[in-house]
Order: sequence, then C-alpha cells, then structure tokens
Amino acid sequence: MEDQPMSDTALGTATSPVNMEQDVKTVTVSNKPETNADFSSISAALASIREKKEKTRIVVDGGTYDEEALELEEGVQIVAAPGCTPSSENPVIVAARADHPVIFSDLNDAYLCNLKIDHRGPFGSMACVVVESGNLTIDSCVITGSVSVGVLVCGTGAPSLINCEILQCCGDGIKVADSATPTVEGCSIHDNDGFGIFCTGLSGGKYLKNEVFANSNAGVAARGSCVGVFEENKVYNGKQGGFWLEEEAKCQLIANDIYQNQKSGIQVGGHADPLVVRNIVRDGLKGGIVVHDHATGQFLNNEIMRNTMAGVGGTDFACPLFHSNIVKDGRGGGIVLHENCRGIFEKNQVIGNTHAGIGLKGNSNALFDGNYVSDGTGYGVWVQERAVSTLQNNVIERNMRAGVVVTDNA
Repeated sequence: MEDQPMSDTALGTATSPVNMEQDVKTVTVSNKPETNADFSSISAALASIREKKEKTRIVVDGGTYDEEALELEEGVQIVAAPGCTPSSENPVIVAARADHPVIFSDLNDAYLCNLKIDHRGPFGSMACVVVESGNLTIDSCVITGSVSVGVLVCGTGAPSLINCEILQCCGDGIKVADSATPTVEGCSIHDNDGFGIFCTGLSGGKYLKNEVFANSNAGVAARGSCVGVFEENKVYNGKQGGFWLEEEAKCQLIANDIYQNQKSGIQVGGHADPLVVRNIVRDGLKGGIVVHDHATGQFLNNEIMRNTMAGVGGTDFACPLFHSNIVKDGRGGGIVLHENCRGIFEKNQVIGNTHAGIGLKGNSNALFDGNYVSDGTGYGVWVQERAVSTLQNNVIERNMRAGVVVTDNA
C-alpha cells in the first residue's frame, strides 16, 4: 500500500500520554518525501523550534534518522507516529555515528516517547543519551548499541525513565553521577557489557520495579556517597553479582528479588552503610549477602535462601547489624564470619543449612543474641581459631551434629 501523508488526527496519540495543551504546536517529521511531512529530519524540526521559541510536539514517522547530536529545547515533545513503536515493523530509529550523544538535555519538561535510540559511533564515544540537568522524561523507548554508556545522568539531572529497555551497550546501561537524582521505573536493563545501573558521586534517585539482568558486571553498583533508593526490582543473572555497594554508599535496598547471580547477591564493602530491608536473596552461585572491609549497614527482615556458599558472610573489619532475617537451605553455612568481623546478629532464623548454622573463624568478635539455629546437617555453632564472639539467648536445636563446637584456640 502506498504511504499516506501524516494527518493531524494521528498527532499526539502515542502510547503514553503527552502534554495536550492547546498552545502546543504539532509538526511532523518523515524521511519519506511522499508523506509531505513538515521536516525531513528531527534536527531540522528542533532548529525551527529554537528559532521560533514555540512549545512543540514533533511526531516522527517510522524510519532511521542519522542525526547530529539532538539538543532538546525546553518543553519539546518527540514522539513516534502511531504504529511506529520500537517493536513494530516500522520503528522510529534515531541514530548517531559520530563521537557525540544521540540526545542531549539540560532543560525542563522535554519528553521522548516510543523511540529507538541507537548509537553507532566509534568505540569509547559518548553515551546514547546525556542528561546534565532538567527533568527530561523518556517513556517507552529502547536505548541500545552504545559504544559506552546507554544513559548518562550527571550534574543535577533529574530525568524520569519509564518503561524503557536499555540493552547491549558496551559500557553501563545507566550511569548516574555527581548530584543527579533520576527516577527509573518499570525498565528492562540487560545484556550490557558493564553494570546494569552504576551510581556514583553524591547521586540519589529512585529505582522502582525494574528488571536488571544478564549484565557483564554486577546488576547494580553504587560508589561514592550515593543515596539511591532501590525498591521492588528484580536483579538476576549478573555475571559479577546482584548489588555491589562500596566506598561511602548509603543506599536503601527495599523488597527486591535478587537471584541466580554468579557472585554474591548483595556485596557491601569499603565504608558503605546501606539499609537493606525485606529483600529476597536466593539461588545464587556464590554467597547470599557478604559484608567486608569496614562496611556496616542494617539488614532487616530479609529472606536469604538456597545460596551455594554462606547465606551471610562477614570478613575483614565489617560491623553490620542483622536483625530478624531468615537464612535457610543454603548449601554452605548459614552465617559465617572471618578475620576481625564484628557486628550484632539478633533474632535471626538460621534453618536447614548444609554446613554450620553459625561459623566463626579468625578474630571475629560479634554478638549473637536471640537467634534460632536449627535443622542443619552440620554443627549448630562452630567456633574456630581465635574467634571470641558472644552468644546469648539463642535456641540451637535439631542439628545433625553437635549444637555448639569450640576448637583450636577459640
């Protein structure tokens, strides 16, 4: 069928809602001459907006648009025409081949919807999308092919990424730096060569109900003094683990499902001090939660189960609080502390682990108060080497070997 001109009735009817104010002008873009669109490129449409300073909705026909860096104007909307979503047979592909981002934004109220954003530049060039400030919304877009980072949020950027797919980038899927505070919700972030999400600096933001999987590094990493909130995400099949928190990170991990990662489900090091509440950490190929270096943190009401190594591991000079967690059915020990690990472990249920329910080694010196340790196939508590921990008010029962064993110089 012959292509028809893009009609006004198609405008503003993208899958997700856009600003329908009466003072928003609509223009059309198509690289097919027979459609009689207003512009043949998105950059030409933006140049016109910049000159006239009008609030504008740009509706883009399906096709591939090789653009120079698109610097968004305040309040501009760029949306795919109806039937041209990224999964359709006629998607809108916005591509770049040079060393610059496909899209750059530092102003407010810009909106992108149903675009496929693809960076094809030289290795190591800029991210697909760069947000330095402002509150750009990226809705139902696919971001891929970057030779570095998929989305870079830096400066004071506070964008929203909603229902997007970010995949197959040579670096991180999303990198958040400086004092940026994005909202990332309902996104699928996978098969990137770096981290799925990497937060650093003084960044914050909210990361809600995303699926982060099959990335070459950890699914989520936080460094610097990051204070991001990660809630109800699924983080799985990470080649370097699920969550990896370092340096001074003070993130909140709430009600995430973390599973089948090739290294620890949650690894906390440096001087990190996270709040980790109501997560499920399960079926990992290494440990469940590992706390090391000088890290602290509060770990409350988590369920840690069926991990290959220790459900909870502490080493070096770590000093965490573990309260009211369930640590069960692991193929290693339940809670295992090494070196000079301190901390408080209270009111946890440690059930059905293959090795000792609680294993203490090195110079570990933690407080275990009011825990329930049962039904393991090893010892209930095994104290070795020079460990001097305090155990009080614990119930230790139905373990296949001795309830408490103290060996070596403990």
